[in-house]
Amino acid sequence: MVGKHMRQVRGLPPIDHPAPLAAPVRRQPLVRRAPAARPLAPTIDEVATAAVEGKDAGRPVAAEVRGPVEAHLGHGLAHARIHDDALAREASAAMGARAFAHGADVFLGPGESDRDLGLMAHELTHVAQQDGAAAAAQRKVTVGAADAPAEREADAVAEAITGAARPAVLLVDDGPAAPGQMLKSTFLDALRAAVTEAVDAELGPEHSAVGCPYLDYYFGHYVQRPATEAEAFLRRWAPAVTGASTAEGMIAPVVARARAGIQHWRATGEAPPDLPADVRGPAAAAAPRGLGVGAPLDGATASRMMGALGQDLSRVRVHTDAAAARLAADHGAVAVARGPHIAFAPGHYAPGTVEGDAILAHELAHVAQQDGATATDPGAEGATALEDDADQVATGVVARLWGGARRALDSVASRLGPSLRSGLAVQRCGGMKPNLGKTPSLDDLKWYIDASPAIGSYVAGRFEGGLPMKLEYYKHNEYIAHAMKYGRDNDPEFQGLSDADVERKANDTSAFNDKSRNRIVVDESKAQAAATMHEVMHSYCSPAWSKLGWRVSEGGTEYFTRQVAAEAGVKPNGEYEVQVGAVARLIEHSSHDLVATAYFKGDVEGVKLAIDGKHQAGTFDAWVTATNTRNWNADPLASPEQKAAEDKAEAARE
Repeated sequence: MVGKHMRQVRGLPPIDHPAPLAAPVRRQPLVRRAPAARPLAPTIDEVATAAVEGKDAGRPVAAEVRGPVEAHLGHGLAHARIHDDALAREASAAMGARAFAHGADVFLGPGESDRDLGLMAHELTHVAQQDGAAAAAQRKVTVGAADAPAEREADAVAEAITGAARPAVLLVDDGPAAPGQMLKSTFLDALRAAVTEAVDAELGPEHSAVGCPYLDYYFGHYVQRPATEAEAFLRRWAPAVTGASTAEGMIAPVVARARAGIQHWRATGEAPPDLPADVRGPAAAAAPRGLGVGAPLDGATASRMMGALGQDLSRVRVHTDAAAARLAADHGAVAVARGPHIAFAPGHYAPGTVEGDAILAHELAHVAQQDGATATDPGAEGATALEDDADQVATGVVARLWGGARRALDSVASRLGPSLRSGLAVQRCGGMKPNLGKTPSLDDLKWYIDASPAIGSYVAGRFEGGLPMKLEYYKHNEYIAHAMKYGRDNDPEFQGLSDADVERKANDTSAFNDKSRNRIVVDESKAQAAATMHEVMHSYCSPAWSKLGWRVSEGGTEYFTRQVAAEAGVKPNGEYEVQVGAVARLIEHSSHDLVATAYFKGDVEGVKLAIDGKHQAGTFDAWVTATNTRNWNADPLASPEQKAAEDKAEAARE
């Protein structure tokens, strides 16, 4: 019995139009009736009878649900009908059941769906049993007996069908889709239509979901991402999705989650508190009044500008219509930046020209200034500083892109300088980038991690009051004493070694993160910003990722450290090469988003789902084991060439 909540209902008290039964059997009442003299609430019998007598025409069972059951039973079920009216829900609830079947009718309880393959397989088996035509159907002789033959048969059918029909992943990038699966593109189209309808209903007549920045962000982002990544995100965002056995079954919980978000917004005027940080920020901010959704930078322009600026421009939206022209004119500017939206005056969006690139780079600098800022007036002095900063960015970008066109740039600046106004309503928090020397401060390292285009959105809001630890630099001999004690107490590679070997291994290190004492200890004589940043990065690592094992943890930490170090212009320290390679393979076979979410936020299940779905069950666990044991020949994600390279690196290390 599925969840021990389904019941087959037969032998109800006589009704005007009883459902056809091949061989009616006298049944025991569902409950013993009380003496007539005592006025009681309706019995279960009476409630169930009312549902059967009062049923409407019902609706047929969806083909994708009916088909697998018919194939399994060898029995046609086109005549079966679904009922989910108030009487059906009341009767099911009275029985303590999710649903019940009577004749060819299936009555659903509160909140149940006729797209639930397990539930429907169970109840349709009862329909077949009552038809008396299925070869394998057995008759149930008592109502409510969970271990009766008919119940056991219905349970077995449901388990067999859902077990066979539930694929490892529900969304696929390319066809053909297996039963229960959908093409990602088809699914997103259906999901967007359902979510838009639900959001429109919640917003009321004064608002519209059309052009909603949150919807644009989600659907615009995941339409370009692998199907496994989109599915993993939905499981994180709407946990009820995890219970879905089909792709279509994921839509309802996502819609419910979207409704809850809109209800929160209507009640508080704020975005839902659990909305991902990269969506809550300016990237998802509504366009200025009067502007539409806008268009992303075209691929060639985005590539050129990203290369010159070194920042993610995927959220930028360009406006060149009449509304944009009015906004620019209102500010006496050739372009205006508001959050990720840039409005251009007519003829001034011209990427690929010296003048066009200068204007665009200037405004993209303002987009960066506003990223993560608060809505305050910077004042005259602050506004001038912001403009000067944007001018410097534009100068640098054009110099990189155009080389010897500096004179042309000077001409552009002299002509357009007074018009390169952003109309800013916000200012950047955090100031200029700090310079990292060999012994950077904890705050400077945190600044680069938090501001990182690669990982900043995953750590947003962490340690807002500062990292809860100290950064301690020691002379070499003092550092070795601290490192030896820490290694003996905490590091697996130090265990069982002689004092001389422990000292040798301590000398091979330059820093360590002593979480038990909330401190990072660094050898001042060998200090490197990247090595210290690695230890700081450990503080951002989620417990779930750490539990995957020491080498997996170090590989993830060094991988993301190298990303931030590259952004800061700091040379990596070159440690953990093979572990970094293993994490790079994990990202190659899933995505940066999934692995970053696992490392920083603890959603290891998301990347595991993607890896196992792309390959086979157990692949992720095999990768973890191979990485922790350094058995690269057992790494299912490594190519023969990669395995040989890792073995060579290990041999050199030894």
